Amino acid sequence: MIETDKKPNDENLFFVTLETTGIKDNNLFDLKIFQQTEVCDAFIRSLIYCIRNDIIKLYGFVILSDQIHLIISATDDNAIDKIENLKECTSREVFRWMSKKISSMDEVKNKKQKELRKIFNSFLNTDNDHFWEKEKKFIKLHSKNDFREFESISSDELLKYLTDENLNYLHLGASAFTKVMLHAMSA
Repeated sequence: MIETDKKPNDENLFFVTLETTGIKDNNLFDLKIFQQTEVCDAFIRSLIYCIRNDIIKLYGFVILSDQIHLIISATDDNAIDKIENLKECTSREVFRWMSKKISSMDEVKNKKQKELRKIFNSFLNTDNDHFWEKEKKFIKLHSKNDFREFESISSDELLKYLTDENLNYLHLGASAFTKVMLHAMSA
């Protein structure tokens, strides 16, 4: 029998992709939801909640127009649950923001507001499960022990970047993401 020093519940780092469903309107306008700064802010607020409530440990992230890449830690047997919890929290927060935005648009004043209202309504007429693609897209990078030099991003740090207009949380997430991915590719 070969002995390993890895325990079955050791945490690993996972590369996770969250992709929006890409709901399209009648004109086949492909929704790029994260081009809206406020939607990104809503997503970051939900990440803060997930970190504070031990739903995830975050090591880096990149927000694109219709998808998000994250590096989180989890055990092999709870990675799927953590990702599902994260998807539920983030979609709820984004829907909450959309709902407030639509209710603040009493009368539509221009073409962009009309488009946004139509897009947001298409999402709000669904449930939380329809915001993110159902397909699970995650790859185990390596054991977390291989990444000991990397610190997880704390909720306080993320909140500081969210509330300080001189700081950019996209830069924080992308630089941490890049360091971990470069390390993973060289291992």
